[in-house]
Amino acid sequence: MDCPKWRTHMNEEVKFGDLIRKALDQMGDKPNDLAKVIGYTADIQEVEFPEPIKWLTSNLKMADANSAIFHAVGLALRKWDRSEDGNWTNGTIPFSEERRIRIYQRLALHEEVHAFMDERMPVFQEADRALVIAEEHEKWYSERILRDGFYWKAYSGYLQATKKWDEDSVAKLDESTDEVVLRLSDPCGNKVYSSKGLVVGYVQSGKTAHFSGVLAKAADAGYRFIIVLAGTLDILRSQTQRRLDKEIVGKELLVSDYGQDSDWHEFVSHEGIPSEMGSFDWERLTGPKEDYKELNLAIKALEFKSKISGKPYNDPENLRTSPLRIIVIKKIPKVMARLARDLAKIKQKLAHVPTLIVDDESDQASINTIDPTKAKRDNGKTRTETNKEIVNLLKALPRAQYLGYTATPFANVFVDPNDTEDLFPKDFIISLPRPNGYMGVMDFYDFDVEPEGFESNKNAFVRDVFGEDCGGDTIQGKKNPNHLQRAIDSFVIAGAIKLYREHHSGKKLFFKHHTMLVHHSVRNADQDILAEKVRAEFDNAGYHAGKGVSRLESLFSSDFLPVTQAKGKQFPMPNSFKELAPFIGPCLAKLTQQKTVLIVNGENKDDTPDFDKGSVWAILVGGAKLSRGYTVEGLTTTYFRRVSSTTDTLMQMGRWFGYRSGYIDLVRLFIGRDEPFGNKGKVRLDLYEAFKAICRDEEKFRDEIKKYKDGLTPKQIPPLVPSHLTTLRPTAKNKMYNAYIIFKNFSGNWSESTLAPSDQKVSQKNEELAKQLLKLANLHEYQFLGKKVGKDGKLDGSDTKAFCGLVKNEDMQDFLQHYQWRDARPIMQHEIEFLKGTEGDPGIDDWLVIAPIVAEKRGYWPKVKAAGIAQIPIQHRTKVGVRFGAYSTSSHRAIAEYISCTSDTFRPSNNEADALKNSRRAVMLFYPVNSDPSEFVSIGFSLLFPINKIQRKIQYSVRDASRKDEIVVPLSSSDS
Repeated sequence: MDCPKWRTHMNEEVKFGDLIRKALDQMGDKPNDLAKVIGYTADIQEVEFPEPIKWLTSNLKMADANSAIFHAVGLALRKWDRSEDGNWTNGTIPFSEERRIRIYQRLALHEEVHAFMDERMPVFQEADRALVIAEEHEKWYSERILRDGFYWKAYSGYLQATKKWDEDSVAKLDESTDEVVLRLSDPCGNKVYSSKGLVVGYVQSGKTAHFSGVLAKAADAGYRFIIVLAGTLDILRSQTQRRLDKEIVGKELLVSDYGQDSDWHEFVSHEGIPSEMGSFDWERLTGPKEDYKELNLAIKALEFKSKISGKPYNDPENLRTSPLRIIVIKKIPKVMARLARDLAKIKQKLAHVPTLIVDDESDQASINTIDPTKAKRDNGKTRTETNKEIVNLLKALPRAQYLGYTATPFANVFVDPNDTEDLFPKDFIISLPRPNGYMGVMDFYDFDVEPEGFESNKNAFVRDVFGEDCGGDTIQGKKNPNHLQRAIDSFVIAGAIKLYREHHSGKKLFFKHHTMLVHHSVRNADQDILAEKVRAEFDNAGYHAGKGVSRLESLFSSDFLPVTQAKGKQFPMPNSFKELAPFIGPCLAKLTQQKTVLIVNGENKDDTPDFDKGSVWAILVGGAKLSRGYTVEGLTTTYFRRVSSTTDTLMQMGRWFGYRSGYIDLVRLFIGRDEPFGNKGKVRLDLYEAFKAICRDEEKFRDEIKKYKDGLTPKQIPPLVPSHLTTLRPTAKNKMYNAYIIFKNFSGNWSESTLAPSDQKVSQKNEELAKQLLKLANLHEYQFLGKKVGKDGKLDGSDTKAFCGLVKNEDMQDFLQHYQWRDARPIMQHEIEFLKGTEGDPGIDDWLVIAPIVAEKRGYWPKVKAAGIAQIPIQHRTKVGVRFGAYSTSSHRAIAEYISCTSDTFRPSNNEADALKNSRRAVMLFYPVNSDPSEFVSIGFSLLFPINKIQRKIQYSVRDASRKDEIVVPLSSSDS
């Protein structure tokens, strides 16, 4: 019987695909004639492979981005795109079009293939690549002696085959992990050097996947001792241990621990014992249930023996087959102290052991590792002990490299250098790009556009919560709805839609987990009460008949269906509730199969779900664990009313960020918009706006680093931290950062600080300053008709009325010089120096003051009419801690940018803006604001600087020239 065509094709794909992957591996870091290398490989294996390039091109055109061949070709192309070494590059710049053409020439590919590869495997743009801020480093990685790549190949293959990562995502991981590993010291080198670096990712964006890739590559390059500091809780340590075991260590070395687990088939397999295949094994000194314990008589487990006598342990011949030891421990002083004591016993034998210490959530090494109330009681002792033990580990291991990971660029080491000399990332800081498929802050807000309907991110995903959870109270004369019930209804609807999608996607979609997070308080007693409330709402919801079904039908029609039409057209979706109804029952069955409501805190350890071991469909009532890096898989609905400090709020709120593959349109965030805060709840906090302000800070800081990245070094980062987050003076009053900024070029940029004074008398002085400025401006009313072009190319926004007038550059300097900020901080000192023009012409002839006229009825400023000063409407701005949220709006900024010729996103439909347009005109957006009608008015403003011709972007100096390479220096009397 003849073999079916489909089976012949499958056999060819496996056989020929394997040949192509081997040919690409043989090329290594230098592309060569692809047809010849494939032919040579085929001859060795005695395989007939006619016209390999034609076959490859045809296969790639039919393949999706997850196919093995597509992965192999894409990874090779992207590797050569970024290569900085080798004569083959012929002087072409990495990531350039010329480099890609050079690659095609070396591969001897026809031009018709070029266009296809450029479209499906494009050169990474700057936004796709890791941003690197680093000192000069020894270039060893591209010339490394140990370059088999056994574990990286296994890990990247696992991500593609099991995790279903597409080629683009794996290639980005390949590039960014290279950037880290090449900045560690050479494990085989003679020079003993301990590099320290920091990797900055996004909240819930897959940092573990990144450092797993780093560990695999570091191991392949010769590192033989790895210590992972995996958070402060048992569950976090266990999660990290299990994931590294599952995705890198491999089945062959793990049978006794995980062989009976339901997901055993998902563990990576090396198809044999690595050491018997010419590689090396991983030996674990911790397991899924056991943290590190003092070894005592078993101390030999930590000894690293040279197989070749007379050569140091880190000689390539010794490292090649020497087993790697890995320890995954909690970042708790007593646990780290155990390991440090054991290392001290064999310290003389550790001098040549290439070691990598990875500190997951490195900002938790300080203020975030303990309850803030405890920190006050013990004067920070716990924090000091944690840092001390990390430093002790580094001291015990002369070749140890320290690599911190954090989800926020405001890592504690930047804003509080108590331990700067020990843990500051002096060698490199790497900011990771936003990952593919990641749902982050930009997906819950409308920062630069204000679309209508469910095209708006806020309208699509955010649901406001006021008053009581279960409603019944009165808000502004209206009966308050049952917010908690609506959230649970949303969760049930989303679960049913997930099952519908599984059924109608041909098994392309599968939702192992479906979870809801409810978080209102950090107190365990409050969580118990809240959990009972949630259980009661679920049990009495009437989902099987009556009102519950009617509510679900109404919610589906008014909310989920239109949101999916706007945000998830690519996913299977029922056209009516009738089509969805058959999936409601199975959804409820999955939710009630085990406990429907789980309490995740220290007192309910049995409730904490293990997402690795089985499917979890449940509602989680959250505790402190959720602010310590614990990942809630399948999170779809969040009900959040927790009030806390801004830093902790950021960590908590980040739980609802992450990858939402196949259900991004089903995500809903129910969030408190008027929560009692502070002394006896007299202050009210809008959590949605509070988080928006924090995230704006992060984005601005990332943009600031990008702007000044050329020539920037890690020790110059701290002065870029926004001034409202720190005064940049260490807590230890006798020290301060050595580097400081003496000039910043604000060409084409905005400057806005919302740290208004808290003292009414100081604010009144600012009011008088503002009146003087506005009198000079001689304001007149303008009407700017037109629309703003959004990122999607659509026109949106509304017409704007404003009072406008011109002032001299000197008048604006005088205003800024005398304006007083909170705590008398010199917030805009760099802007003032820039305007003086000492470093060149700032490109400003005059300033246009624009005071928008809004429809809000909050009164007018000034209260009493004054000659030559228009009365301007007071605008509401939410306060976040001691400062306001953003003053300016995207529509106001668009008009200002059009007038100053810095952007053309505003499309005017009358001549008002054109009459004011001038490329040497700066703009002030002026806002009298308060957060509550009962509060005094603060003068807020945003400044836009036109584009200038000054070449320098930023200039630094050091406080102590004799110690120019040091990060912190003693505080001299002149600085006091």
